[in-house]
Amino acid sequence: MDRSVEVVRLLTNTGSNRRTLLKGAAGAGAAGAFGVGVFGGVRSATAQEGTPVAGGQFVTLGHQEIASLSPDDAGPSVHFAIVSNIHNALIQLDQNFEPQPVLATAMPEVSEDGLTFTFTLHEGVLFHDGEEFTAEDVKYTYEWYMNPDNAAVSANNFASVESVEAPDPYTVIVNLSEPNAA
Repeated sequence: MDRSVEVVRLLTNTGSNRRTLLKGAAGAGAAGAFGVGVFGGVRSATAQEGTPVAGGQFVTLGHQEIASLSPDDAGPSVHFAIVSNIHNALIQLDQNFEPQPVLATAMPEVSEDGLTFTFTLHEGVLFHDGEEFTAEDVKYTYEWYMNPDNAAVSANNFASVESVEAPDPYTVIVNLSEPNAA
């Protein structure tokens, strides 16, 4: 298996089928929505070139209210579609379900034992308020999801995360308690 795909499976705790991916997206993708998870979700559609033809399939979502823009909100399915288009992830799956770095500069370095993942972050990424995105933000968010007092919906996706380090503003080290082949 390609090491980059293995990394995504290790950190997202998802399987290989679509149903599991979508269920995991509501959880592990929630971390990504804060800009610290491993993958984002739904992408915006773009217009195709050419002459329109009759037939085909038209898909629409009905109106649904969302309670918040928090990635950990377990609201209606439209919530995930909206939030994943607002927040960025360290890594997200492209339209071919191939992992691609987004806030990370590349796929993480993985230790031989599969217990340590080192991400290098892009410099100059800003939050909406102008504050710079740093490794401390990633560390804070992982630790928030790992804290049982927060009762995070997607906490299970962080069950094998032992600790997160931010040795400098653009490096994040995720330490697992055991290899996670999910």
